[in-house]
Amino acid sequence: IHYPLLIPDQPALRAQSYTIDGQLKNARLFAEKEVSLPIHPFMSDDDVKRVVVACNSWGKA
Repeated sequence: IHYPLLIPDQPALRAQSYTIDGQLKNARLFAEKEVSLPIHPFMSDDDVKRVVVACNSWGKA
């Protein structure tokens, strides 16, 4: 499961009353840099190959 925002930043939770201890610096840094790959049991071999090619070419441009 991938959540593009930290839990406290989710729009559905903004109206809720809760307290966060700290600024979550490490979590925010991770969220900015993480990469989500399409992975599920119904991917075809061609789908998997496309993901592998994209990963292998990432950063080479």
